[in-house]
Amino acid sequence: MPVTGKVEWNYRVGFNKLDSCPALGLVHLLLDKTSACYLNKVVFPSTVKKTLGDKIADTAKSYVGKVKYVKGGTNLKKGVDCTGFVQAIYGLNGIKLDNKLSSWGKSIGTDVSKAKAGDIFTYKNKSGIHHGIYIGNGKIVHAANAKEGVKISKWDSVSRPLVGIRRRWK
Repeated sequence: MPVTGKVEWNYRVGFNKLDSCPALGLVHLLLDKTSACYLNKVVFPSTVKKTLGDKIADTAKSYVGKVKYVKGGTNLKKGVDCTGFVQAIYGLNGIKLDNKLSSWGKSIGTDVSKAKAGDIFTYKNKSGIHHGIYIGNGKIVHAANAKEGVKISKWDSVSRPLVGIRRRWK
């Protein structure tokens, strides 16, 4: 099939350390209508500015599988529940969250398509409230339960309805 315009691909690649290059980059390839493929640019992670939300999400991901669930827990070394996990992760990023949900940032509703990494997802049913930190790609990090601890889940796999998304950072 002939190419009628430009076709673009982004590839994540590793580089040989002997080349004095960073270990990971993003290569942007272009294929034009003459079928000539050429390297357009290489973007290295160190050149991409992260938002505070990205940093919050990265911090949350760094605790996956490393922290146990403890009801009422607020200490990442001893164990956390869902609220304690969110408070601890935000605290590590310089944001103090108290126990009032209204202080956890501006509500942006429940439209997941508007969510950004670092947003707080809140779920609720008759058995209680549950929180997680959105990390992008439809996933949250949360202190799930005593069996699973801190883990990554699809945002819609939590067994309670999503009632709000909050953003405390700008």
